[in-house]
Amino acid sequence: MSDHRAHRQCGFTLIEMLVAIAVFAVMAAMAYGGLSAVLNTRESVTAALERDRTLQMAVWHIQHDIAQIVARPTRDQFGDRIAPVFSTPESGLSISHNGWRNPLNLARSSLQRTRYHLDEHDNLTRAHWQVLDRAPEPQAVTTALLEHVEALEWHFLNGADEWLDRWPPHAQGFPTTPTQAPAGDTKTPRLQLPRAIELRLKTKIWGELRLVFMVPGAQG
Repeated sequence: MSDHRAHRQCGFTLIEMLVAIAVFAVMAAMAYGGLSAVLNTRESVTAALERDRTLQMAVWHIQHDIAQIVARPTRDQFGDRIAPVFSTPESGLSISHNGWRNPLNLARSSLQRTRYHLDEHDNLTRAHWQVLDRAPEPQAVTTALLEHVEALEWHFLNGADEWLDRWPPHAQGFPTTPTQAPAGDTKTPRLQLPRAIELRLKTKIWGELRLVFMVPGAQG
């Protein structure tokens, strides 16, 4: 009789098994929920970091180009002379700048003509040309820097500390003439550069942004 009782006490009843399975299921569900939350948080953090990296790279491109602006006019595909810094509310910003890397030591200039503008897909794009004075059929290399840009404005600080919405300040349509030298000055006329360039952006992701870039070497 005692052996029979001991044998019965070694097993589990059906109720105990069901309780154990229910506890395991609850713990598994809690563990899965925690793991899912961690994975979702990780994806959100990764996406946020990628968006921040995209914004930082776009700002770096603009700052890098503006910091190396040179007073070198260019000619467009029609042969018309364009100021080193040219912008209207409709055209975006076009600049001549240094810093075009040449790791292969090719026979070309280190100067480059670059344009920042808003395309038809609401992307802030950067386009640059292989030559400063463009051929009748120019081939631009275009890169999208920021997506979902709702509005974009450029402003320019002149020597009188006034912010203008176009450059050169005397521009009516397409400016082509340099600043005239004073009477009796036999030196080459100096092309006018803004003291600073302001970019205002309105985006779905970051809201409204205001960025100001100083132009080294600009005369007040």
